[in-house]
Amino acid sequence: MRMVINEYESKDIIRFMREWTELTQGEFAKTLNRSRESIAKIETGTRNCYLKTFIDIANKHGIKVILEKK
Repeated sequence: MRMVINEYESKDIIRFMREWTELTQGEFAKTLNRSRESIAKIETGTRNCYLKTFIDIANKHGIKVILEKK
Protein backbone atom coordinates (compact mmCIF):
# COMPACT_ATOMS: atom_id res chain seq x y z
CA MET A 1 0.00 0.00 0.00
CA ARG A 2 1.21 3.50 -0.77
CA MET A 3 0.02 6.80 0.66
CA VAL A 4 0.93 10.48 0.39
CA ILE A 5 1.26 11.43 4.03
CA ASN A 6 1.05 15.17 3.34
CA GLU A 7 -2.68 14.65 2.98
CA TYR A 8 -3.18 13.31 6.54
CA GLU A 9 -2.68 14.34 10.15
CA SER A 10 0.07 12.59 12.08
CA LYS A 11 -2.48 10.85 14.34
CA ASP A 12 -4.07 9.24 11.29
CA ILE A 13 -0.73 8.14 9.83
CA ILE A 14 0.18 6.32 13.05
CA ARG A 15 -3.23 4.66 13.13
CA PHE A 16 -2.83 3.56 9.49
CA MET A 17 0.58 2.12 10.29
CA ARG A 18 -0.85 0.18 13.25
CA GLU A 19 -3.77 -1.08 11.16
CA TRP A 20 -1.32 -2.33 8.51
CA THR A 21 0.29 -4.49 11.22
CA GLU A 22 -3.14 -5.93 12.09
CA LEU A 23 -2.37 -5.48 15.79
CA THR A 24 -4.52 -4.02 18.54
CA GLN A 25 -3.33 -0.85 20.25
CA GLY A 26 -2.09 -2.96 23.17
CA GLU A 27 -0.22 -5.44 20.99
CA PHE A 28 1.24 -2.63 18.89
CA ALA A 29 2.34 -0.74 21.99
CA LYS A 30 4.18 -3.80 23.33
CA THR A 31 6.25 -4.05 20.15
CA LEU A 32 7.45 -0.49 20.83
CA ASN A 33 7.86 -0.81 24.62
CA ARG A 34 5.04 1.67 25.15
CA SER A 35 1.69 1.52 26.90
CA ARG A 36 -1.61 1.02 25.11
CA GLU A 37 -2.65 4.38 26.53
CA SER A 38 0.27 6.16 24.87
CA ILE A 39 -0.67 4.71 21.48
CA ALA A 40 -4.33 5.63 22.05
CA LYS A 41 -3.32 9.21 22.88
CA ILE A 42 -1.21 9.46 19.72
CA GLU A 43 -4.05 8.08 17.60
CA THR A 44 -6.56 10.55 19.06
CA GLY A 45 -4.20 13.50 18.74
CA THR A 46 -3.92 14.24 22.46
CA ARG A 47 -0.21 13.33 22.38
CA ASN A 48 2.29 14.21 19.67
CA CYS A 49 4.29 11.55 17.89
CA TYR A 50 7.95 12.43 17.63
CA LEU A 51 9.79 11.73 14.40
CA LYS A 52 11.96 9.19 16.24
CA THR A 53 8.84 7.27 17.30
CA PHE A 54 7.53 7.38 13.74
CA ILE A 55 10.81 5.98 12.39
CA ASP A 56 10.93 3.34 15.15
CA ILE A 57 7.44 2.19 14.18
CA ALA A 58 8.35 2.02 10.49
CA ASN A 59 11.58 0.10 11.14
CA LYS A 60 10.03 -2.32 13.61
CA HIS A 61 7.11 -3.20 11.33
CA GLY A 62 8.75 -3.27 7.89
CA ILE A 63 7.21 -0.04 6.64
CA LYS A 64 9.32 1.85 4.12
CA VAL A 65 9.24 5.64 4.43
CA ILE A 66 10.21 7.61 1.34
CA LEU A 67 10.75 11.36 1.32
CA GLU A 68 10.45 12.76 -2.18
CA LYS A 69 10.69 16.29 -3.53
CA LYS A 70 8.13 17.20 -6.17
